[in-house]
Amino acid sequence: MLPTFLIIGAPRAGTSWLSKNLSLHPDIYIPHVKEVHYFDRYYDKGQTFYEEFFDKSCGEKAIGEATPAYLFKENIPELIKKDLGDVKLIVSLRNPVDRLYSRYLMSKGSYEENKTLSFEEKIQAKPSFIGEGFYYDHLIRYYKHFNKKNIGASKNTL
Repeated sequence: MLPTFLIIGAPRAGTSWLSKNLSLHPDIYIPHVKEVHYFDRYYDKGQTFYEEFFDKSCGEKAIGEATPAYLFKENIPELIKKDLGDVKLIVSLRNPVDRLYSRYLMSKGSYEENKTLSFEEKIQAKPSFIGEGFYYDHLIRYYKHFNKKNIGASKNTL
C-alpha cells in the first residue's frame, strides 16, 4: 500500500500538529514514524521499503505521511509524481520569518553544538534555513508536476 496524500512542509510550520490530528481520524492512516524521509534520504532502498511504513493500515480511506523536507529538496516533486502519480499534497506554511526563528530555536535546543550559537551565527553556518522559507521557489516545482487540485495549503498562524 502506498500513500494517497503527503504533508510536504514546511519545517516548523505545524506539520507535526497536522499529522497528529489527521491520524486521530478513523478513516486516515499515518505511520507512527512522522518523517519517513523516503524521497529525500532512502529512495535508493526501493518502493518495498517505503510500503512497509504503511503495512499496518487497515482499509482506511486515506493513507499519508508527513516529511517537511519534501517541500524544499530539488528533485522530490519528480520522484513523488513518478512513484505516487496524482497523490494529494498538503503544504503547511508559516510566516517565513517566524518559521526561520523557530527553526533556529529548535536546532539550538536539539544539538549540543548549537547551544551557544546566536541566531546570526546559526544562519551563517546554515544559510539553507533561510532558503527553506522561499515558498514560491519550492511550490513552483510542484506545480510543474501536479495539478492545482492536488495541492492544498494550510496556513499556520502559530
